[in-house]
Amino acid sequence: MSDDPEQDYFADGIVEDVITALSRIRWLFVIARNSSFTYKGSSVDVKDVGTALGVRYVLEGSVRKAANGSGSPAS
Repeated sequence: MSDDPEQDYFADGIVEDVITALSRIRWLFVIARNSSFTYKGSSVDVKDVGTALGVRYVLEGSVRKAANGSGSPAS
């Protein structure tokens, strides 16, 4: 949602970490990063994504950097 490439890179890293962590749960079926990233930046219906990927659950959310200790935005 940001035009800042650094923020985009940060968010992609978080997504990869979440996918990796979820894939370690044996009973959970997790879609590969490449499949899920095809929807990146698109405005799509979550139900349609779930149907297209053949999954029961879709996790969605957002991340943002917190301000540093001085109260000004992190750089």
